[in-house]
Amino acid sequence: MTTISLHGVKEFKKWLDAHKELFKEKGPQIALPELFPDQFMKKYTDFANIERLLKVGGLENKSTKSLNQESLQKLDDVIRERTMFNNWTEMLVRAGRDFIARNH
Repeated sequence: MTTISLHGVKEFKKWLDAHKELFKEKGPQIALPELFPDQFMKKYTDFANIERLLKVGGLENKSTKSLNQESLQKLDDVIRERTMFNNWTEMLVRAGRDFIARNH
């Protein structure tokens, strides 16, 4: 069973905190297609866009409140099989780094 790496989450939060000003400009939320642009998806995954990955991963039309360990496990399985990443956390960290590089 795959677990979410707290190291990855802490690392992601650390550099998010270091780049607060950039995120103030973007507002409190960033749309997934902006964080995972098509170019990112084509470079690192077998998917044309983030929406397709979420659909195949079983997360299409799910609210964050309805997510559970089983649905996150399925997404991690798809990510491990069809991307260059081992899990959602690794993919999110890389997308965040690339987002900052594009917008800094």
